[in-house]
This record gives sequence, C-alpha cells and structure tokens, in this order.
Amino acid sequence: LFHVAGLGRLITQLMVGGSCLTLAQFRPEAVLAAVANEGVTDVLLVPTMLQALLDHPGFDAGRVQGLRRIALGAAPMPPQLLARALAAWPDADFVQAYGMTETAATVCINLPAMHRPGPLADAATRGRVSAVGQAGLAAEIRIVDEQGIDRPAGQVGEILVRGPMVMQGYWQQPEATIQVLQGGWLHTGDAGLVDEAGYLFIADRIKDMIISGGENVYSAEVEAVLRLHPAVADVAVVGVPHAVWGEAVHAVVVLAAGALPQPDALRRFCRKQLA
Repeated sequence: LFHVAGLGRLITQLMVGGSCLTLAQFRPEAVLAAVANEGVTDVLLVPTMLQALLDHPGFDAGRVQGLRRIALGAAPMPPQLLARALAAWPDADFVQAYGMTETAATVCINLPAMHRPGPLADAATRGRVSAVGQAGLAAEIRIVDEQGIDRPAGQVGEILVRGPMVMQGYWQQPEATIQVLQGGWLHTGDAGLVDEAGYLFIADRIKDMIISGGENVYSAEVEAVLRLHPAVADVAVVGVPHAVWGEAVHAVVVLAAGALPQPDALRRFCRKQLA
C-alpha cells in the first residue's frame, strides 16, 4: 500500500462503497484463487504481474472470467502481452493508465473502448491500443528534449506534467524538489511521445535508455520485438560498455520450452523489426 496505485485503489473502493480484498504479497496462485473464489471483479496489475498470471501453470481462463475490469500501468506494456490478456478475458474492460506517486496517481487513461473493436476503435485508432490515453483530470503534458525544448508530435522525449495533481515537493528534500519541478513542470524521468491526437505513448525510463554511437535505443522497444519471436519466453535488455560505441545493446533471454539457443537468428529477427 506504499504504492500510490495500491493505496488509491483501496481508498476509491471505500469511496464508492465497494469491497477490497488485500493480499499480503503478490503470488500468482493466490491471486488466481482469489479471483475464482472470492468474486473479485476488478484488479490493477503491472505488466510483470499480468505475465506471471498468464504464465502460471495453474492458469485457467474459465475460472477467472468473473473479472470485469483490468487496469494496467506502472511500466510499458508489451503489445503481445496485452494481446494475450485481451484474448484470455474477452468480456473484460481493459484500462491503461499513466501516473506516479508525484502526481497523486493518474495523469491520463486509455479507455476500454480503445482496446476492443467498435465505434471508438476503428482502423484509424487501433494503433493506440498501446497508448496510455490523453491528458485528463486538469493535467497538461509536454514532451521535451535534453534542452527542455518541446518536441513535435511523434518524437520521443522526456514527459513533463503540470496540474493540480502534482506534488508540492519531496518531504525535507529541497534540492531534489527544485531539480524535478523545474519551471513549474514535473520532470518525470520517463521517455515518451504524444501523437497528433494527443495520445501519450510510454517508451522507457530515461535512465534505462541506451546510447549507442550517439543514437538513443529504448530497451523496452527492443524487448517488445524480441518477445515476438516464438523462441523467447521473456527478455531483459540492458546497455553494456563498448569501446567503440560507448554502449552496446545486450539482451538476456529466457527461452521458451523446447527452444534451442540461436543468437544469430534472434539478431536477424531484430534487424528486420528495428530501425
């Protein structure tokens, strides 16, 4: 409950007269059992938790169809993981949100209608299924470069947020407060882009960005591509020192059951998918 999402969910359930089941720890088998046996209809998950549920040997989609809403956030959502979840819960509403403790939680929300075929999710908007929504709740969002200059639509930069939900500052940390609230905008440390319709897409944490030969490489983007390969069950991408390029892109791969290590095949697969 020290996470703003956990505490916020508890408070809002009380505000609307709902019940809230709080487990001591996240254990996939315990969560699945609670959904199946306790009538849970609404959950909030980070991508790692969602994958743990879907990958658990005891996962039975038929036993957890009582879920009516699944809220996702806290990290970039791999597209193929979201597709698995949408297939596993065909009747549930999916909501993706972006926010942080410093913004008292939500800055924007991508609504359920954007996740399923329908009037609001036609061919023109299906590409926004991986967005986290448009600025709402009196929030303002900017995307800026390293010099603080606004970037045009479609280009990645640091996400800045302003609005009444932004914190006054870090408790008894004036220097950190000044650094993160420059010019009246919260500098989130997240990298993202806003499209021409104002939808925000999260690219990565700026500290996780790899700079190779002067080019910005977003680890989350490389991970998303590698997860598309049938031999890959899970992957983490990090930067490692390189004498020529400064940093090199390094992937740590968990192979799918029965798959054999084929580094060259994975490299060729990435070359076809990545800039």
